[in-house]
Amino acid sequence: SNNLFSVLNDSQGRLWVGTRNGGLCLRQSMDGKASFRCFRYDEEDPGSLPSDMVLHLFEDAKGRIWVSNPEALAVYQEDGTFRSFGLDDGLPYALCYGAFADAHGRMWVAFGGNFTRIDLTDSGKLQLRETITKRDGLAGQANTQYGWSLLPDGRLALSQRNGLNIFHPDSSFAGTKFPPVILTDLELFDHSVSPSQKRDTAIACLLYTSPSPRDS
Repeated sequence: SNNLFSVLNDSQGRLWVGTRNGGLCLRQSMDGKASFRCFRYDEEDPGSLPSDMVLHLFEDAKGRIWVSNPEALAVYQEDGTFRSFGLDDGLPYALCYGAFADAHGRMWVAFGGNFTRIDLTDSGKLQLRETITKRDGLAGQANTQYGWSLLPDGRLALSQRNGLNIFHPDSSFAGTKFPPVILTDLELFDHSVSPSQKRDTAIACLLYTSPSPRDS
């Protein structure tokens, strides 16, 4: 394919090219001639690419090549196969726009509507460290391709269709606990109602909302 989405020159000097519909291509030299070895999606091969559309390429701190696809997030294995991660592995979305690292080398992935920090352990277990969503303050629920940047002070600039987000990844949202909702009083027509009153009154309290003048 002549339509390319991403190019990566990894730490081993290998040139990777992600295409729109032609899979992932690796430049190689044989007998002094340069050519490309292309990896494609194969429905019958679980070790193939999850999709021929490669949205982004990223090399993590351990030299692993991550391939972002509309169908899943995949990591290249040196035997020429790919290990794919999707919804069944706990990812919030299947659509992966791309991956990037913060100032500490921690890996983040831009999914369909949020940003998630992940880690692949030496034993091969994928761990989801934390996920940042609109509930945590993001401008929206739709990310954009190539919409991330590491700022000099360690903050991350993350773009979405609804705006720009800037936050410091050290300000972890993991384990955030919202305070419990506590009812201190129930009022019916400006008068406190005791929970011990008869059932019909209690139901009226729960259903009552401020009526419009027309409904009064």
